[in-house]
Order: sequence, then structure tokens, then C-alpha cells
Amino acid sequence: SIQVLAQFGTLLQFGNASGKKSYVSNEDLHKSCRSIKGFSFGTMRALKPDMVEKAANNVVDLLADGTVKIEIDQVFPLTEAKKAYRHFQTRKHQGKILLYMNQ
Repeated sequence: SIQVLAQFGTLLQFGNASGKKSYVSNEDLHKSCRSIKGFSFGTMRALKPDMVEKAANNVVDLLADGTVKIEIDQVFPLTEAKKAYRHFQTRKHQGKILLYMNQ
């Protein structure tokens, strides 16, 4: 909420997967010198695909050479998705929780 943002503070908004619109008045920003910055990966991908491709290639390189490792906490078969979700809800996992499908 903009109301809890400190004077001269900056709110960084990204994601917005819910699609819900947010409303902030200009007065709320101006009277407290607050600012808002937003980021949308979808927009970035559509308008600057070369930049996204370069970043993605850099990430793939970091994964390939082992600089960045993806930690896997636990793997569940898709038939145990509820169990995997319960494990996720405990917030005790470290790393990714994966579901796999039998073929």
C-alpha cells in the first residue's frame, strides 16, 4: 500500500499476475515525494526481445558452468500434487519442489 511507504520512498511493483488494477492518486505521490516503478516481463519480452534473449543466455551460461545452482528440495509424482503442496505450505523447504509426470 502506498499509505505505508515512507516519504521519499519508492514502491517497486512487478508481477501483477492476478491482473487486478491498482489505483494511486497523484496527490498521494506528490505530497510525500513517493514514487512507483513497475516492471512487466511480458512487456519486456514483447518490446525488447533482444535484451531478454541476452539475459536468458547469460543465465543459461551461469547454470551450465555451475556458477548458479538450482537447489531441488523434493520431487513428487504428479499424483501426489496435494502432498507436494502441503510440503510447500510448511515453508520448511529449501530449493524447488518439483512435480513429474509418468509417460
